[in-house]
Amino acid sequence: MSENNFLPEKILKKEWITTYWEQHRILLNEIYNLNSYLHICERLKDFPFYLFTEPSTNIWDYFFRGSYHSLVLIINKISLDRRKDVFTLDNFRENIENKFIKESNKQIFIRGYKKIDFYNRLEPYKNILENERHINIAHLNKNKTQNTHYDGSITAPIINQKLKQVNSLINEYFHFLSLGIDWAETHRQYIDKSFFTFQSTNFKSDIEELLDLVAKNSYLLNMPEKEPAVWDLKKEELSTDELMIFNKYRQKFNLPEL
Repeated sequence: MSENNFLPEKILKKEWITTYWEQHRILLNEIYNLNSYLHICERLKDFPFYLFTEPSTNIWDYFFRGSYHSLVLIINKISLDRRKDVFTLDNFRENIENKFIKESNKQIFIRGYKKIDFYNRLEPYKNILENERHINIAHLNKNKTQNTHYDGSITAPIINQKLKQVNSLINEYFHFLSLGIDWAETHRQYIDKSFFTFQSTNFKSDIEELLDLVAKNSYLLNMPEKEPAVWDLKKEELSTDELMIFNKYRQKFNLPEL
């Protein structure tokens, strides 16, 4: 049997199939949330709040922090936690290897997860993920000094390519542990738009819809029409890049480019 022919009902012992699915469902729920939080964080991080909102009243910063904290906690919870009373991806893998799988299929399963090499590939990111949890999220470090004033930009230490790579690695490992069963990795609307051929190219997820409304109803975007004299002064303060972003949103809502 090859790795491509894995199916739980074929390769697992009959008496363990129900338990396999119960444990699979627990981790699937965590990974579903993980991928959804990543999508939300990326959209929030990319949005130009500094143009379209007032720094002192930006509720989106709280929304981002909650999503970001949940994202980091889930990664630690399912991949890095080493306490005896927890359930992680590797606990699931051990159960499959040592209890669930038929002896005749065990070696092909072992070769498969060794080929993925999950924990060695995760190692370069381990310290930053654990430090982010222990120092910045789960505990208040008495030696830490931090400026808590919100400056209108949404930032986080590891919402970048590295975090995407960790997320992709977790999805790859869980896909292998799913034994050939395809699963929805996140909320349907957060999956790459190209996945759904029936959707319009203008399809937007809920978070994208909400952020568009922030821009559409903002004081700045409507300033040229509502307060042209103020706009004549304000536009001199905008950089070339900011004016480009401003016009991108003007065009999106069928307003003339300035």
